[in-house]
Amino acid sequence: MSRITLTTLAAAIALVASGSTFSMTRDEYKAGKGEISAKYKSDKAACKSMSGNAKDVCIEEAKGREKVAKAELESTYKPSDRHASDARLAKAKADYNVAKEKCDDQSGNAKDVCVKEAKAKYTSAKEDAMSRRRSRTRAPRRPRRPRRRRMPSKKRRTPAMRSRRRSAMRCRATRRTRASSRQRPSTASPDRSRLIASQKVAGARSASQERSGTRPDVS
Repeated sequence: MSRITLTTLAAAIALVASGSTFSMTRDEYKAGKGEISAKYKSDKAACKSMSGNAKDVCIEEAKGREKVAKAELESTYKPSDRHASDARLAKAKADYNVAKEKCDDQSGNAKDVCVKEAKAKYTSAKEDAMSRRRSRTRAPRRPRRPRRRRMPSKKRRTPAMRSRRRSAMRCRATRRTRASSRQRPSTASPDRSRLIASQKVAGARSASQERSGTRPDVS
């Protein structure tokens, strides 16, 4: 069963690398993850017989192979530009960690040069993987909407701008007051308003008659 799963996984990775499509079932995906974990445990157990920096390098290589295999399995199970880029990044990171661990065998300036070269290779591989992802997933830009003209902050306002703003605010307040007074309903009833109007007319007539010297006819 393990040989069949490893063969299937290897064929899937080869098809992804060549650009072909491969549909992996969920059972095959789970079996592939199990095989990767088992392979990592066996590789890590083989490192126990070593000592010193060679043991550290062996463990780092086992970790890198596991991470790369998982990333490639994920890319096979769910093919996408992002997963393919993640697989390339995992490979670059694993190579960098192994190279950095191997640099511990050296000392002084030679070790510093070794670490710088490993980091430079990792940076180059990382930029290459990210550039591929951006070139494939970049969407066309939408045209920008024209921005609304906003009032400058209080510190940047000139006296003329402040006076215009105050006058505009007064005009808006006046318009609101007039609109609210027009829409306000009358509280007086129609009969009461008629009575008040008739009393005003009668008062005006009596005042005009007193000024002319005649009194109104009471009867």
